[in-house]
Amino acid sequence: MKYIVALLAGCLMMVETSFAKSYAYIYIEGDKQTPFYVKLEGQMMPRLGKNYCIIPNLDAGTTNIEILFQQNKFPSQKFVVKVPAEGSRGFVLQKVNDRQFALYDIQQGIYLVSGNKVEDDQLPAANSMSAAPVEATASPTTAPAPQADRDIPAFATSKKPAKKKTNKPVVKEKKPQAEPENRSRFISDIQLNADGTRAD
Repeated sequence: MKYIVALLAGCLMMVETSFAKSYAYIYIEGDKQTPFYVKLEGQMMPRLGKNYCIIPNLDAGTTNIEILFQQNKFPSQKFVVKVPAEGSRGFVLQKVNDRQFALYDIQQGIYLVSGNKVEDDQLPAANSMSAAPVEATASPTTAPAPQADRDIPAFATSKKPAKKKTNKPVVKEKKPQAEPENRSRFISDIQLNADGTRAD
């Protein structure tokens, strides 16, 4: 039911923006294990779901977003995000380390680490509501996992040497041979050799 309401709210926002003055919106999605709240310019935003937020009716420029976590599980995360004149921005909230998160920009494939500056963010080249339609067979977009220190250089971690794997010998089991169906399986009909193996 919540998803239907969220879908209807999203559709309503798209229709509303097409008739009124064009505003932008920001979509932030988290993982299912880490519920969050969003403060926009110090004002708490309504929460439609535990792991996503839609921030509608934004004017072009920059905006300050603060992400708070349920039961203060993690420290609050502050971001400065550029808002396009018309259109949208989509982000996936990802944990960088035990105290810091980053917003992964779905459209551009870049990370905004919490505590960023305005210069760290960049607007997508072509960003409008009338962008090319998405194919019906397209799969949902999720953020790729940061690959070591390449994607987020601000948080370099030392690499541990990889453990060598030892190859264990593979023991092949002998498959039992199928007996012909015409032989009797009663004990009285079986003849054994001196070593206890079956005599054929």
